[in-house]
Amino acid sequence: MENEFKIVKLRENSEINSAAAEWFHGKWGVPADTYLQSIEECRQRKNKVPQWYVVMDGSRIIAGMGVIENDFHERRDLTPNVCAVYTEEEYRGRGLAKMLLDFVCDDMAEMGFPVLYLITSHKSFYEKCGWEFFCDVKEDCGKTARMYRHISYRTLLKSFLDSDGRLTAYPAKRKMKLYALIYLSTFIEKNRVYSERKLNELLNERHTFADPATLRRELYNHRFIDRSADGSEYRLEEIQPTLEELEKKYG
Repeated sequence: MENEFKIVKLRENSEINSAAAEWFHGKWGVPADTYLQSIEECRQRKNKVPQWYVVMDGSRIIAGMGVIENDFHERRDLTPNVCAVYTEEEYRGRGLAKMLLDFVCDDMAEMGFPVLYLITSHKSFYEKCGWEFFCDVKEDCGKTARMYRHISYRTLLKSFLDSDGRLTAYPAKRKMKLYALIYLSTFIEKNRVYSERKLNELLNERHTFADPATLRRELYNHRFIDRSADGSEYRLEEIQPTLEELEKKYG
């Protein structure tokens, strides 16, 4: 898909800014001038937020989203926010939204924003894209929306990862340990049963210090994985612990 479609950072491409502003206006009804002003602000690079992105199929914009300080809700402390997420109807079901969300999360993390939020009325879509439900919030219009959060653990762990994204050490500090466990858990497939050997093989692919037993035990003790009574089978827990739950329990 990455070869078929092109993701454009609007801060790097002024030629389509007006077209992008009109496109976002057509999807969300916000005046095109408002979008254009925000897009121009990101192009001038005065601040790292706002940012705007589109996906192109040739010369046509087929998907897009932005990152702004606050998406018109009461929780001003939960920032920055992904906003204006939209994919043209005939392109849906092809993974475009997830592809763009992943790209945006990585791009923002590289600019120093490893945590992003968004509000939505959807109840399951963003979980499938690797986001977690965070809380309910009241929008400026008075309606209640669902707040989701995404944390780029790879960026937070960058001092513990090699160029291939493998852990080079198990962190000593508690919070970094939790980040490492959450990061490792994302490589374990849902609804798959692993033998101890297969799980060790997977963990060996994700670290360099040759201690899969410790990582396997830590993932189990922190309830990321479950195992059979005899320890012969492992599987990802259906409900994963949140960072807040882990911090509350383990400090």
